[in-house]
Amino acid sequence: MAELTPGRYIARALRWEFGRSSRGNEQVAVVFQIASGEHAGRCLTWYGAFTEKTVERTLDSLQYCGWDGRSLREMRGMGTQDVELDVQIERSPVDQRERLRVKWVNKVGGGFKERLSTADIGALDQRLKGYMLARHAAPAAPAGDSGKYAPEPEPDYPYLEEPF
Repeated sequence: MAELTPGRYIARALRWEFGRSSRGNEQVAVVFQIASGEHAGRCLTWYGAFTEKTVERTLDSLQYCGWDGRSLREMRGMGTQDVELDVQIERSPVDQRERLRVKWVNKVGGGFKERLSTADIGALDQRLKGYMLARHAAPAAPAGDSGKYAPEPEPDYPYLEEPF
């Protein structure tokens, strides 16, 4: 089987377990199985945290998997819907090794509320024309300049190479 690389994969939740992180935060670990393509059958684990900042997104992710949203004890419907996993490379804070991580669990199809019509795209193009012209005229950023974005905080979950 070919090596798994960063990208987006259609998958389905197989099993899940609730636990606590090393920092004491409640979290859920969900094992997903890739549904199609050259990596079909391969499993990946995603960790969702239930902190004040992450609870809404974690619950959304579980609902994308089919969970009815009513009880974490029962998890009715969980694993009945395919999702799109966004898999990225991340460096472990423990041993500095790079590993693949399921960064996001999304609805299949990208999660747009609605697609823009041709007319809407034209209006957007007109509204952003000044921005596009300014970007085209601006000198390129120096090599190695990471821009205005700060690095993401280190994750609060254990690293597992194999699903539980």
